[in-house]
Amino acid sequence: MAFDKAFIESVRDRVSIVDVISRYVPLTRKGKENWGCCPFHTEKTASFSVNEEKNFYHCFGCGAHGDVITFLMQTQHLTFIEAIEKLCQDAGIPIPAATAEQRRRDKESHELYEVLKMAADFYKEQLYTEEGKVGLDYLKSRQLSDEMIANFHLCYAPAGNKLIQHLKAKGVPLKVILDAGLARMSERTHTPYDYFRERVLFPITDSRGRIIAFGGRIMVKDDNLPKYLNSPESLVFSKGRNLYGLAQARAEAIEK
Repeated sequence: MAFDKAFIESVRDRVSIVDVISRYVPLTRKGKENWGCCPFHTEKTASFSVNEEKNFYHCFGCGAHGDVITFLMQTQHLTFIEAIEKLCQDAGIPIPAATAEQRRRDKESHELYEVLKMAADFYKEQLYTEEGKVGLDYLKSRQLSDEMIANFHLCYAPAGNKLIQHLKAKGVPLKVILDAGLARMSERTHTPYDYFRERVLFPITDSRGRIIAFGGRIMVKDDNLPKYLNSPESLVFSKGRNLYGLAQARAEAIEK
């Protein structure tokens, strides 16, 4: 769910940045500032300042700077929306009801997440078939262990239109398959075809670990086909806003 700018600003204004940060960092009041040891780097002398009046924090040691929302995002490894939701929950601030348009987009997004997960499960099975052996051998030749293959959900897209057939057999509408970037319509025959074929696939996830897209490397020699191919942008995938491996890095950071 998205929040409008007015609501985001009201959350910043209604929540005490000192109260929030002091739950994670011991602070000492000195004049108009509150000081503590920076949570973003190791230090013995407090150089981390929190200013209630100006509503920001700043570390004079490492340069970390931001507001209460960025603090939660960076220290608790939350998304922007998750940070706002946590602030509202902790402060008892009612979250505005979604508009009809937001509910429609949320429903469509949910459908895309589901079909992308179904596609990933199908592609993972293909990696361990006779046809997918070429992809598994390639990954092994790149020194990728079974653990790494499993952790990053690496998989294989077979030849033909097997994914479309698989998803339609499970009752997934063609429109959803197309909207997820898993298929395209042929300009010549006006029929759908699998977007990824005969490629090792690298699923792209959001910060929550939900699959939102794929990147693929071709496994056959064909100069007419691109060596690398990425999913087109969709309702859940924006190339400029997502980082490959973010979910795995976030999980490792939380464990530490």
